[in-house]
Amino acid sequence: YPLVAPESREAFRALTERACRGERGMLEFEVTGLKGTRRWLETHAVPLRDEAGRARMLGLTRDITDRKRAERRAERPARKYAALCATNEAILKAEDPATLYRHVCELLVEHGGIKLAAVRLVDPATRWIESVAYAGRPAAYLARARASVDPAHPSAHGPAALAVRENRT
Repeated sequence: YPLVAPESREAFRALTERACRGERGMLEFEVTGLKGTRRWLETHAVPLRDEAGRARMLGLTRDITDRKRAERRAERPARKYAALCATNEAILKAEDPATLYRHVCELLVEHGGIKLAAVRLVDPATRWIESVAYAGRPAAYLARARASVDPAHPSAHGPAALAVRENRT
């Protein structure tokens, strides 16, 4: 099944086997086209016997990409609201800023649907932006990512340093 996306192949294979054993089934899965385009498909499979009595499968497949995109768009506000509610609760329960920062980053990744969340603060003594809490992937890079807010420093030209200097944080 080379066009079936790798993460959908096992489920697609299982649907095919079930149909050939005489069971009906339905599956939503992703495919990757010959030009690399990803699409969502929905297949309804029913068992079918050929003239020799061998088990076959009859499948009806339709493109559901637009529906899946609409579902994702509709989920975003609900995820954001869930993250906001969980953050409010974390604020009320936090015993110290470090715990709050870490917990909020975890909540944003878990409920907010984002891949990486971080709290980065400027150390007034060194003028370095330090990661004080983070969650998600690739979080490991944040442990060593540093930027200066001193415009004369070579590491002060990235988006974080620019945002701090321009008060856009």
